[in-house]
Formats: sequence, structure tokens, C-alpha cells
Amino acid sequence: DYSKSGWVRGHMARRQDMKWSEQAVKESDYFTNICPQNDVMNNGVWHQIENLVRRVATQYDSVHVICGPIFTDNANGYIGPNQLPVPDYFFKTLLVKDDTGSHAIAFLCPNNDKLLTMKNAACSVDEVEAMSNIDFYPYLAKQTESTVETRYDIKFWGDRKSVV
Repeated sequence: DYSKSGWVRGHMARRQDMKWSEQAVKESDYFTNICPQNDVMNNGVWHQIENLVRRVATQYDSVHVICGPIFTDNANGYIGPNQLPVPDYFFKTLLVKDDTGSHAIAFLCPNNDKLLTMKNAACSVDEVEAMSNIDFYPYLAKQTESTVETRYDIKFWGDRKSVV
């Protein structure tokens, strides 16, 4: 389906982040973890978001990451003989807890070749929930969920060299 389609096999969960197990590395290449992505987006803002996730994962005891495709008006059509649908957007949400409370951020990336920065892709979890029709963190207490999903603080997620 991907051959000569103009789309790359974009990983949802990064292959390099699975090196804790040879089996996990192999399984990261399953098509359940891969979607057609625009190469510019995949190697640009998506790669930067993956780097952020890796950095955050080393800073906190745990980080909850949810990512995937969003299909809206099917502007990118289908590829290959199996008519694989090409997503219109990709998202990643991150949730961490520290001494000051819970913090969340989301990123919404159009699946196209327009150059996008992480700052421009950043949004609230609620915005991605509205587009995807998925409740990402239903296990949070209602007050916590309401607080962390409606807003985000770019500075919280940045570092001195960060692109956020």
C-alpha cells in the first residue's frame, strides 16, 4: 500500500523508544503502530514531539502518552490496492504528575507538508478530545481532569534548549 504512494510509514510510538526489548522493537514496526504520514511532518514537528516525549519520560516517574490519527474529511484520500485511508491529522497527549499537581499538553499536527513548530501544534487536551471524540484521561478526578485538560503551560514542558 505504501509503495510509490508518496507517504511514509509513520510510527505512533517511536521505534527508538522500544529498545528495552528486542521484541518490542520488532512489534513497533507492526502496522497497528504505523500510519501513512507526510514525510515533512514526520521528520519535522512529529520528530520534535517524539524528542519531547523521550525527555519528559526521563524526567518523571511516569508519563501517560496517548497518540494516534484523526480522520476528518478524508482530504488525503486512500493509498494502495487495499485503499488504506490516510489520516488528516495526528495527535499526541502527555500527562505527568509532580509535586505541584498534574500537567497535560496535547499536540495536533495536520498530515501535510506545511512546516509547523511544536509551539504552533500545541493545544489543550480538550481540543484534541473534541476533534477525536475520545476522552483520554477519564480516570482523573473530575476537578483535576477539568483543570489539566482545558489549558496547558508551554513553559512547563520546555527546557533551556527546547523548541516548545
